Amino acid sequence: MPGILSLAILAPILFFGARRAPWRALAAKARPAAMLLAGSLSLYILARAIALALFVPDRYIAYTINLLYALALAVCLRHALAGLLARRGMAVVLALAAVVLGAWRLTGVGLYDYRADAPLFAAVAELPKDTVLAGNAMDMDNVLTFGRRNVVASFELAHPWSLGAWKIMLPRLAHQAEAYYAKDAAVVREFAQAYGVSYMVVREADLTPEAMARGPLFAPFDARIRELAVVPGNFALLDGANFPYTSPEPGVRLVDVRPVAGKAP
Repeated sequence: MPGILSLAILAPILFFGARRAPWRALAAKARPAAMLLAGSLSLYILARAIALALFVPDRYIAYTINLLYALALAVCLRHALAGLLARRGMAVVLALAAVVLGAWRLTGVGLYDYRADAPLFAAVAELPKDTVLAGNAMDMDNVLTFGRRNVVASFELAHPWSLGAWKIMLPRLAHQAEAYYAKDAAVVREFAQAYGVSYMVVREADLTPEAMARGPLFAPFDARIRELAVVPGNFALLDGANFPYTSPEPGVRLVDVRPVAGKAP
C-alpha cells in the first residue's frame, strides 16, 4: 500500500515535470546512456542464445533499466520542483526529506529474513578468529556473512563461471557434502583433517527423507547425496557420543570436530 500511494502522489508531479523537461537538449548528452543500454541489450541477447555461459541473462539488462529509470525520474522531479529548488536551502531540505522517508519506507524490508538463525550466528561469532567451519553450503553463506568466520565452501562461492575457479571449488563442495551426509565417522574425521575444520554446523532437517525428496543441495551433488542417504546406518554427525555438540537454536548443532581433526580445543 505505501508503494501504491507513493506512485499515486508522484504521478501528477512527474507528469508535470516531464512536460517541462528539455528532452531535446538532454538527448544530445545521452550518448553514454544509449551506449550502456545497447551494450546491456547485446549481452542480454547473447546470454539468452548461449544458455549457462553467461550467468542469469536478466541481470545484464535489469540494472541498466533501473539506472535509466532513476535518471529519468530525477529529471522529471528536478523540473517539477524547479520553483522550490530555486529557494536557498530548499535542495538540502528536500534531500533530507527523501532520506528520512526512504529509510522509513524500507525499514524491515528485505529479500530474505535470517532472524531465525541469529542465535547460530551469535554463537559462531564467539568462536576464535581462526575458526574454519563446514556444513551445508546453503548455511555456510550466512555463517560466513553474519558469523564472520571462514568456511570451507559456501553456496554463493559455488557459482564460479570460470573453469579454473570451479576446479578449486568442486572438490571442496564434494568433500564437504560427503562428510556432511556421511554414515561413517571416519569420513568426517578425514574431511576435518584435510581442511583444518574446527566446527561443523549441522541442521537436523537436512538429514531427513523430506530433505532428500525435495533436493538436498543442487546438481551435480544431489544424486551423490541421495546415494549416501540410503546407505544403512545413521548419519555420523548425529552421533552425539562421537561428535559432541551444542545447540545454539532448536534443530541446529554446532559440532566441535577439533579433536578428530587433530586441532587443540
